[in-house]
Amino acid sequence: DVVKGGVVFRSDVYTNGTVRIELSGFPGDVYTNNCEAALVSESFDVVIDGEVSRTVDLYFNPVSWAPYQSPRVTAVWIPEVGEPQTSSVPFSVVKPVAETICSNTVEHSVLGTNHVYAVNPCGVAVGDDAYFSVKVSPSAFPDSDIVWTNYDEHVVFVGGNTGRNVHVRGVSPGDAELAVIIGGRTSQAPAFPLKVVTPQVFKITAWIVEDENKKTARKVEDIFSMIEPLNDIYRQVGVSFYLDSVTVTNIPAAYNLVYDEDPNGGWDFDRLVGIWHGTGGIECYLVNDFIMSDGEKPPRAANTSEGLVMSARADATTLAHEIGHAFGLSDAYVSSAEKQISTPSTSPVSVATNFINRACAPFDWNGGCCGRGEGGCRYYQNPTRMATIVPRLLMYGVHSDNDIRRDITIGPVDAANYIGDGDSTVWYDQVAPIGFFENGDKKSSPNHE
Repeated sequence: DVVKGGVVFRSDVYTNGTVRIELSGFPGDVYTNNCEAALVSESFDVVIDGEVSRTVDLYFNPVSWAPYQSPRVTAVWIPEVGEPQTSSVPFSVVKPVAETICSNTVEHSVLGTNHVYAVNPCGVAVGDDAYFSVKVSPSAFPDSDIVWTNYDEHVVFVGGNTGRNVHVRGVSPGDAELAVIIGGRTSQAPAFPLKVVTPQVFKITAWIVEDENKKTARKVEDIFSMIEPLNDIYRQVGVSFYLDSVTVTNIPAAYNLVYDEDPNGGWDFDRLVGIWHGTGGIECYLVNDFIMSDGEKPPRAANTSEGLVMSARADATTLAHEIGHAFGLSDAYVSSAEKQISTPSTSPVSVATNFINRACAPFDWNGGCCGRGEGGCRYYQNPTRMATIVPRLLMYGVHSDNDIRRDITIGPVDAANYIGDGDSTVWYDQVAPIGFFENGDKKSSPNHE
């Protein structure tokens, strides 16, 4: 930001003299009006000629934060007659980082059980808790001068509303916004949009396929162990799941499942998910792995309207991602090269070098304007490109050993996404429909047919 300040001279009588303005410790440029042509040095004089008052505007254009209270403006009044007088004021230059699309987590115990909460979530259920964090440099800047506000009355603060980290609780459905007032700042405050929702609960029914030797693709306890981390992920949109039943079924030909349609009528994906219907919830099948007809690397899991199939390589994050598809959310990629499609019908697309800005996440923005940020990244670590942001999203379509996919957004986010498959695939470089609340493709329920 370019922030306006100033030095004010006042006298009870008309007087003559010089006001010497000295600037020290400021990490950037200072102008006497809001343009670079009026750049001033660290010390300059203002002549007072028969005046009773004068205001000298100063525009501060920082390039970084500074040690706490180290910048200083000093004004020395040097009258034609009499002794000089000095007034000196320290101030702070801070850098806030308020990332609404965030993969950070924090652990808290609920009734003796540790749960992992998403930091800076897009939503919270009525009666549930959410945790928010803003980074403020320098570290010496006092927590007491970082004040969080909420005027919507849909959430309440738990344990106070000051500091770099706060805890809120949903009290009534509606749209809330948490703004962060940092010291005496004059710029737009960092802000976190938040949907407060009525909690929803959905049922999961699971089947584990075993081979001819009664070897199961997964242990029964494996699927049970996924429910808690699954619920920790979906807590940020007020959704939870429970496992209704797990059945071990002996279908040796489906233990390693043909992914594409089997022309001979054998056990393929569609045949397996077509066995059971009408459970009133999510229908999840666990196999050892997929057999691909085109030589591509098999996925960890996949979802259709009739059911969800997970391989032995899938984990709770995989399950959460596939349930996102069951809700109607799209995949998101940094570039089309990350998705194995043999003959896409459009040219490659990529958002890797795009800087995040308001247009990249219109419903999930953090209140910042362009400022000095590249392309408008202010309140994100500067510079922040979409190559950093997209992998944080739960709907990022790539699994890695360092899997940070977790964030669910209110609305669409700039990403590479596609429609169709194979030679009918059309790739887009635009906001992808991955939002849970502002998304025309989103379903009210993830239940399978």
